[in-house]
Amino acid sequence: MKKLAIFLKKHDLKTYILLEVIGLFFVTAFLISSYNHYQDKKALTKFSHDYVNRYSHSLVKTIEIQMMELVESSYLVSLSLSHIESLKELKAEQILYLKNLFKIFSTLSGFHVSLENGDFIHFHNVEQGDTFQTNREQPLPLNVEYCIVSITHDDRKQNEVWKYYNKGDQIIAQETIPNSNYDPRLKEWYLEAKNNKATYIRPDIKLGNFIKNLTITASKPLLKPDQDVWGVATADLDVRKISQFLRENTTTPHTNMFVLNDNQEVVAASNVNMPMSQLGNNARLITLKELEDDVIWPVFNAYQEQKENQFEISDHNKSYIVNFTNFSESFYETFDHRWKLVTIVPFDEIFRVFLQSQQDKFGIYIFAFVLVFLRIILLSRKLSEPIEELTDEAIKIREFNFDEDIKTDSKIKEVSTLSHTMQTMKISLKSFTKYMPKQLVIRLLEKNQDIELGGESKKLTILFSDIAGFTSVSENMTPQALMTHISDYFENLTQIIIHEKGTIDKYIGDAIMAFWGAPDDDPLRSFHACRAALLCQRALTQLNKNWELQNKPVLKTRFGIHAGEVVVGNMGSSERMNYTLIGDSVNLSSRLEGINKIYGTGIIISETVYGEVKDQFLCRVLDIVAVKGKKQGVKIYELLGQKDAENELCPTADQEAFCLAFEKAFEFYLKMNWEKALAGFLKLKGMIPSYDHTVDLYVDRCQTYIKSPPADEDWDGISHLSSK
Repeated sequence: MKKLAIFLKKHDLKTYILLEVIGLFFVTAFLISSYNHYQDKKALTKFSHDYVNRYSHSLVKTIEIQMMELVESSYLVSLSLSHIESLKELKAEQILYLKNLFKIFSTLSGFHVSLENGDFIHFHNVEQGDTFQTNREQPLPLNVEYCIVSITHDDRKQNEVWKYYNKGDQIIAQETIPNSNYDPRLKEWYLEAKNNKATYIRPDIKLGNFIKNLTITASKPLLKPDQDVWGVATADLDVRKISQFLRENTTTPHTNMFVLNDNQEVVAASNVNMPMSQLGNNARLITLKELEDDVIWPVFNAYQEQKENQFEISDHNKSYIVNFTNFSESFYETFDHRWKLVTIVPFDEIFRVFLQSQQDKFGIYIFAFVLVFLRIILLSRKLSEPIEELTDEAIKIREFNFDEDIKTDSKIKEVSTLSHTMQTMKISLKSFTKYMPKQLVIRLLEKNQDIELGGESKKLTILFSDIAGFTSVSENMTPQALMTHISDYFENLTQIIIHEKGTIDKYIGDAIMAFWGAPDDDPLRSFHACRAALLCQRALTQLNKNWELQNKPVLKTRFGIHAGEVVVGNMGSSERMNYTLIGDSVNLSSRLEGINKIYGTGIIISETVYGEVKDQFLCRVLDIVAVKGKKQGVKIYELLGQKDAENELCPTADQEAFCLAFEKAFEFYLKMNWEKALAGFLKLKGMIPSYDHTVDLYVDRCQTYIKSPPADEDWDGISHLSSK
């Protein structure tokens, strides 16, 4: 990402503005003085060379920035993917990320991801005149914008699938080539990146992968935490893009520009769409001698003789201003190419306006003034409007508002590049927040510090949820159907927890672990945790109704909530860490969730949580338990509803009456008055049928103790649980 920093340096834009203002001033001064002193050839020549030289350097810088997108795109592809063994494991959101990344780096021709098993997915733009692979005589539909090629291995067969998309990302056409023999693992770019475990840029320009034009290729290995390679991310730049850029940026109608390498080969040319020689599947760059241009070869000979980067040359009674601009050393260090831009401008075209306007000195002055004034206004608008838009987008990013794409467009390359870079950053941050708590990411950005290992002791409220009988549910569903079903479940519960200010710690199979009070303090952490559990129950009731109508299995979820001291922070290694918590309170929360099945309940909270929320929620005392591995008892309660809340969460009068009666019977139970306790529990039988499971449990206990009462010294009221 260091290479992208060049786009964000303030002096780049300031330099552009300064050069433009100086250029405008120079043009104005020259327009005025050239009418009076147009015979002064030295002044005209100096201005011409300065102008062509500055313009050429600006083009070279822009081409270098475009080329750098090769490296950055492969880096961002590797950043977005986690280790997968085959394309089947590629998630929908990862494919969408790759699509968006492909659109952002508009100068690229395509990029692809190759896996160690031979699977391969490739994105590339479709050019006018491209045909179907299975029928070379049939052209592709006109509205096809790009293509995704995928190669997967099934039953020892290698299928190659081509999908063609329009601007709206809709599939327009599709074709399959069975038994494809394409193997990316045998390609030079794959082997070099894999063996060296570093970014590899192919030194020569060859035909691209599925792109029938010469391309420059950059590859980056995809590494596991142990540094083993599981695939390679690769980007291609069609050199036609450079020719197109030169053609669109010629200064005068007959200006010619060429990009040459050290072998006197033409990489790009403003007057040629694709300077290459092709025979069958073999293609190469053409040399200067093969280029059909009457001026370039005399110019190059003069360059070799004079050893000057700027000079004039006359050919066929016509004068040209010539400029040779070398690409930077940093470009050579990155791409191992020594390129130079050759700019050839007809001398008389630069001054044609002035040479044809000698009749009215005042008219020339007014024309020059108006021209410069309009130029300044246009420049000001081109700079200020997109910068104001990008400022607004930066504020949205700071506030983690990722709802809309950045659509700022500018003909100024640095502003346009900054817009693309901010869009990439927006996508990356949006993806990043899906792997870490959003508030934690915001806090890290505000501190402007690296993430470090370490934690702090803090009192938090922890929630565990788990689906009852999930194993039997999963056995009766296909993996894809199960994944869709559980994802719908997770999406609904997760949104509720986040809305109630909770932090999702992790998903453990079908379970969710969440906590309140970190990374931001929350004085109402237990209140929010209890409310979240009730809202999850309500949402699951509606989900189950919908699933029943769709003949999908219903899910029953149990919750356990406890508050206590834990260590919370970044835990793991220097290479990979997780913001999580550890401590006995975490284990107790998990145990509380599990013992719901003993009491036939849905939400169990500890006595600590009860003490913090008893005024806002209706809770039923359940028992005093010592979970497995512990001797000390903990009083537990069933969470039934929120007082003064929405109708669906608010407890009923029957529930309140039931809780009072149950608590009285439970007090008799603790005092070892088994007969009164039994009578109290029997009265509750059938009062609320869904609570009968707990009532039956205590009826059985009381009857057992009446027949065989425990000794007073052995009785502490604690139920010692032997299972989790």
